[in-house]
Amino acid sequence: MILKQTFLFFFLIKVTLGLGYTEKSKLSLLNIQNKISAGYLDKGLMQCNTLKSLHGDIDSYYAKRAQLLMVNAYGNYGKTKTMGKCLLAIDPREENKLIRYYWTEAFTKYCFLTEQPQIGINYLYKAIEIGNSIYDNDRVKFSCWINELFIIYYTEKIEGKVLRGKCLPQRAIELFENLKKNEAKMLPFELALYYSYQIYFANSLDVQLQINLSNKIIRFGLENDHPLAIIIGKLNLAKYSKVKEGIKVLFDAEKEASKIQAVKEILRVNYELMSFYKKLGDYDNALIWGRKALFPKEIDYSNYFDIYGQLSEIYERKGDVDSAFYYKKIDYDKYSSISKVHDDVMQSSFIDRLNKNINDKEYEIWKNQWFIVLLSVTSVIIIILTVRNMKFNKTLRSKNSLLKLNLQTTENFSHILSHDLRAPIHSIRNVSSHLIEGEKSLSEDGKELLGIIKECCESSILLITNIMTYIQSRKVKISFEPENIEELFKVVELNLSEMIEISGTRINYGDLPKTIVGNKILLIQLFQNVIQNSIKYRQEDTPMVLDITYEENASKACIIIKDTGVGICESQIENLLNAFTQKEFVSVNHGIGLGLSICSNIMKHHEGQLLIESKNNKGTTVKLQFLESRFN
Repeated sequence: MILKQTFLFFFLIKVTLGLGYTEKSKLSLLNIQNKISAGYLDKGLMQCNTLKSLHGDIDSYYAKRAQLLMVNAYGNYGKTKTMGKCLLAIDPREENKLIRYYWTEAFTKYCFLTEQPQIGINYLYKAIEIGNSIYDNDRVKFSCWINELFIIYYTEKIEGKVLRGKCLPQRAIELFENLKKNEAKMLPFELALYYSYQIYFANSLDVQLQINLSNKIIRFGLENDHPLAIIIGKLNLAKYSKVKEGIKVLFDAEKEASKIQAVKEILRVNYELMSFYKKLGDYDNALIWGRKALFPKEIDYSNYFDIYGQLSEIYERKGDVDSAFYYKKIDYDKYSSISKVHDDVMQSSFIDRLNKNINDKEYEIWKNQWFIVLLSVTSVIIIILTVRNMKFNKTLRSKNSLLKLNLQTTENFSHILSHDLRAPIHSIRNVSSHLIEGEKSLSEDGKELLGIIKECCESSILLITNIMTYIQSRKVKISFEPENIEELFKVVELNLSEMIEISGTRINYGDLPKTIVGNKILLIQLFQNVIQNSIKYRQEDTPMVLDITYEENASKACIIIKDTGVGICESQIENLLNAFTQKEFVSVNHGIGLGLSICSNIMKHHEGQLLIESKNNKGTTVKLQFLESRFN
């Protein structure tokens, strides 16, 4: 026993000194990646914490790698807040290229889970650029190839192209050839992704090919204890099976899902079981699995499957109108907030219910009118009141019709902005980036012109985002919670990290309160818009410095953001708080007066006021004045 303890003691000293431990740490990292890839998130996190404690120093390479693996695990749990905290613990400008590569890749996943896909794509390009500069590392090389496949699939709408009989892009063919040549060198977590992309890039109309690829990834999952691979294969295989056979296949997938903690895949299996029972007309079983597929609190996978709309339709078919309307309302709110278009079936019941409510109101108005007419016989005053009431009701109905038309127009406008207009701008921006980075034969003038196109696209995307935020910021019902002010500014700095780095801006914080009672999303947008405005209108020959302080005055309290920018003419300050106040539209870079208007709306929702003090070439001070009771 004493000999064993002595051996263990010297072994721990060897670990602490880093002697001979490198290879074991590498094996541990790869083992953790395999666990998380397979869906064993609890085991993966436990091994991450063990690896971090063994290395002790939080700044060590393996401790940071373990931290970034935890980001991926929390992403599969759907815990985006925890992902953000883990990412903030590591400097993205880390000197070690491997850490920078894995941080950028992890941040990409965070962006997609928080509905910021374009930022995610941009950072994935950065990750690939960093990865390509790392030589003699198969793990990074394979990862870069797979990330390129993802970008091609996401940006070029591969599924639609294949269905229309078009060939795969040449780069995608080259990447698949590279992966096939290196298949023997790949580890399970890499092979799982490779086999998955074979399914995604294959023609969905080629049934036999899809069945073969599904069976291939299922065999791989069984041989390598990889439940997630089995689930992917079973879900795809079910699509090409008859309904009853598909349900059996999905129950096999559900057994695998019970072993893991990856939330999206677990919900997906339940959702597909609901869909298959719905096809059979077995609505009782469909509801059982549908309720199991409901998103947990603070997790939203509406981009992947419309569970609320499906549940509403099933309840409607069962004749339970109240439950159908309940889920229809949730579905409508979620989809309208991200500017999606419902299918006809999903819209019909909700619209019918709205029409019924309108008809009921009109019937009540009709009864009131007749009652007033009867009373008017006995009194001239009542006759006068009746006439006035009829005119008022007529005006009210007219205004209601106009409001409904305006609402529909606004929703259509929102959809055009967020999808139809933003999508081609994204494409132009991505093509410009690709040409700048990939075309070696371009002249300097050509690169400069493409750079201008890229900047215009980015400004257009920002403009669209501001318009959408302006629409959202005018909503009446907003929840308020105590929020940590330091955490809010950290999120803002993370969102604006590229802009801050490029401009060389320095942000100084004074003694701020610990918390503020408000709406987290709107407060982040408030601080982000003010800081973004300051950086945008900085002086070219003077480094931008932002001072963020706090002061109290009577029952009011202010968060003050002071910059050293170009300043604003005093006569123009009042117009800045109104939307769409530019005298003329110069370019997307100059905007249309939305940024500070959004801030003004947010302050009104928080019972506060936005004050601006500025002079030309002497900087600007923005005072965000709240009730003192909101701070702690």
